[in-house]
Amino acid sequence: WTLSQDDAFEVEYSNYLPAKVGNSYFNKWQGSGNLTDRKMSQKVSGLPDGRYRISVRTSSSVIHSGAWLFANDDRVDMTTVQGDGAVSVVTDINGGTLTLGVELKNYQSNDCKFDHFTLEYLGSESTNSIGNVEHGKKTESRYYDLTGRRVKRPAKGIYIVSGQGVVVEK
Repeated sequence: WTLSQDDAFEVEYSNYLPAKVGNSYFNKWQGSGNLTDRKMSQKVSGLPDGRYRISVRTSSSVIHSGAWLFANDDRVDMTTVQGDGAVSVVTDINGGTLTLGVELKNYQSNDCKFDHFTLEYLGSESTNSIGNVEHGKKTESRYYDLTGRRVKRPAKGIYIVSGQGVVVEK
């Protein structure tokens, strides 16, 4: 793992993250004030081109606004944690290289915990279909209309974001 600063995140061996897998998890805590901007990333090479889902586990009790799971240029707000404690982002890889990780940008807490990154190959790109439609998903990815054209300011409707159908309810 590459850290944006020496103490960006640490490995913790306690039970403060309900969604942890195994004996440890990544953590950053400070006595007061919000955590400053920081990032933890890893570059993976030699992957087959195609679509991938990258997930990390966390908990709504220990993750706050300003935490992002990223994979290449795609990212998802980590406060969108599901019931199983996972947050996922889908990205396309061309050229066999993936950079993934967690970034805190204007983070709204003094504590951040996450664990258990997973990488799942979803197959080669397909322009014939989109995945499940999700309502209210917070994202900072590129939006495309159903014909594949990029949309800079999406209005109400269905868009493709990171290979998934997303409903915008503005």
